[in-house]
Amino acid sequence: MFQRCSDLRSRADSNCTLLFNVAQVIISGGPRRGTSVQAEMPAFGNAYSDLEIASVANYVTSRFGALPSSLTAERFAKLRNAD
Repeated sequence: MFQRCSDLRSRADSNCTLLFNVAQVIISGGPRRGTSVQAEMPAFGNAYSDLEIASVANYVTSRFGALPSSLTAERFAKLRNAD
């Protein structure tokens, strides 16, 4: 979906790689690796709005990343529509 990390970056974002990965997993889902238990996160790309995906990605990077991120619904919409 995203061509490069700089597509997500604003001057306030220092968690670009984490933000990129979080947004991708929210949109596309994915398997859990590193465990003997098979688990998979479902894809929410068709169910969540741009604002919801941006909000969840910002929450995860703020809570578990080095610094908060500031992905807006508008920036995310441009990225989603670029494909």
